[in-house]
Parts: sequence; C-alpha cells; structure tokens
Amino acid sequence: MSEQTNEGFHVAGWVHRLGGLIERHRPFCLRLADVESRLLQDRLEVVEIRQPIYVSGLARAGTTLLLEVLARHRSIATH
Repeated sequence: MSEQTNEGFHVAGWVHRLGGLIERHRPFCLRLADVESRLLQDRLEVVEIRQPIYVSGLARAGTTLLLEVLARHRSIATH
C-alpha cells in the first residue's frame, strides 16, 4: 500500500501557532474582537446589511471557493 500525502494542503507554521494560541485563550480573543469592533464602530454603523448571504457546508464541499468568488463581487462584503 502506498503512502498518501497531502502535498496540496499546507498551513504555514505561524498560522498553526496562532490558531493554537487563539484556541487556548478564547476569552482574551473575544475581548480583543470586541475592542476591534469598538474601534471600527463608526465605519461599521454606516454599512447597511440588506440581504445577508450565509455560506455553510461540510468539509470539502466547496464553501471556501464559493466564499472567494463572492468576495470578488463588487457589491458584496465578506469577512
């Protein structure tokens, strides 16, 4: 049996470490997100959300690709 590799999938080391840090310190990260929202409050208040689009699906369902396509549309904002 041959060994399978995931050569097409790579997470940079700093991204992996940052994800672990966020996972271990969730309350702190949530407070930090609240600070960001307060700092950007003036800019966020003028954004009108008329028709939200929710993208969900199981792993490998193509949701990341769909989100990337939507993000390129000039009338749609994504996070």
